[in-house]
Amino acid sequence: MIFRILPLVLLAACASPSVVRRPPLQRELAKQPVSFATSDGVRIAANWFPANTARGPRPVLILLHGGNRYKERWEETGFVRELAPENYHYLALDIRGRGESESGDAEALRHDPTKPRLDVEAALAWARAQPGVDATRIALVGSSYGANLTCAGCIGWGFRPKTVVCFSATAAAYRFLHRVDEDKKGKIPSGLYLACDEESDRYEAPETAKRLAEDTAGSSKVVCYPVRLHALSIFEFVPESHDVVRAWLRDQLESTTE
Repeated sequence: MIFRILPLVLLAACASPSVVRRPPLQRELAKQPVSFATSDGVRIAANWFPANTARGPRPVLILLHGGNRYKERWEETGFVRELAPENYHYLALDIRGRGESESGDAEALRHDPTKPRLDVEAALAWARAQPGVDATRIALVGSSYGANLTCAGCIGWGFRPKTVVCFSATAAAYRFLHRVDEDKKGKIPSGLYLACDEESDRYEAPETAKRLAEDTAGSSKVVCYPVRLHALSIFEFVPESHDVVRAWLRDQLESTTE
């Protein structure tokens, strides 16, 4: 039986965490450019970092960037490098209209800003089909806009990862769900929510993190840092966040306790 504790944990640091710039990325994992099509025919570009599966299937992390960002952001901020020793698979994609991915029908996207949910569905299907992937151990990791997609997807669109990790999810996570009937909404399986106390008021990031934790069925954890950073910059400039993310993923993806 999984022992679930602290359905909501809010860590309030007494002193500001150290904020540093990470050194240039030194690639530890082999990167493979890949692409796949969504159900509405949009070609999505992605970077695939396969794990060493000599000891059996491994978990996979689906990495969703923030608005106006791109798939390489996960390398630039050191996320892939810092977690490389965990030996996970990683799939970092360009959400439609960003980076190297096609935009699809621009008019359809304008009328339905939730269209990128199809990108995530396609990424999940592609990753599950790869050799050496344990399809029961998938984490969705999102930054800002990508975090909103992740959470809205779990609550209203049927995403079923093992866990989620969200950097600065914003109030828009719930605005995405305005077309979903209340009786059809679900819960996030388990989630780690990181934010900063001094983010722009329009993001409502700390408040959203707490609300998402309340909409999480299993284990949840909220960590708010007393600095002025947003989204994946938290991981880039607050080294303390590395151990938080690493420990969460180990607990959720590697635990054998049932």
